[in-house]
Amino acid sequence: MAVKIMRAFCHAVIIGGLLLLVSIAILIFPASVRYAKADNLYVAGDSHGVALAQVAGLTSVAKNGAHTRDVPAQLLRLPRGATVFLFTGTNDAAARLAGFRAAVSAVLATAKERNQNLIWIGPVRSPAYWWDSYSDQADTFLALAVPHYVSMRAIDFTADERSGFHLTPKGYARLWRIVRAR
Repeated sequence: MAVKIMRAFCHAVIIGGLLLLVSIAILIFPASVRYAKADNLYVAGDSHGVALAQVAGLTSVAKNGAHTRDVPAQLLRLPRGATVFLFTGTNDAAARLAGFRAAVSAVLATAKERNQNLIWIGPVRSPAYWWDSYSDQADTFLALAVPHYVSMRAIDFTADERSGFHLTPKGYARLWRIVRAR
């Protein structure tokens, strides 16, 4: 009996040590190196994408005021196999989510056909604006429909990281640190 307990203890220590080493490697291994080709990273979507691309120094096809329905055309301008940081939802929320679900399906189909890896970043929390409940609905739908989803609504941005429904450069820099690890 004592031998079985000792074996179980040793296995637990070994597995725990391996998990600790993997965790440390993930934390210290630079995120930019984790991507096979840093030059294969792009940004698409709306004004949040425009700002993040500037902070991160990435090539962007994002446009201010873009809706999700505009994204398939943006994806067609990017290389096959690209990793794309995609920002949508805020402008769709302000349009009461008209055609949003169909647009999300079209984006996912286009990315799949082009073998593009999407890291989809949803709308930011904007309680001062009338469309915040629509933004919440968009966030919930995207969280359920998109494999690699980052909810900006779930990030507790500080006052100096926010500027209305956009972020400050400091906020976008923090967001970049979060999403590049995906």
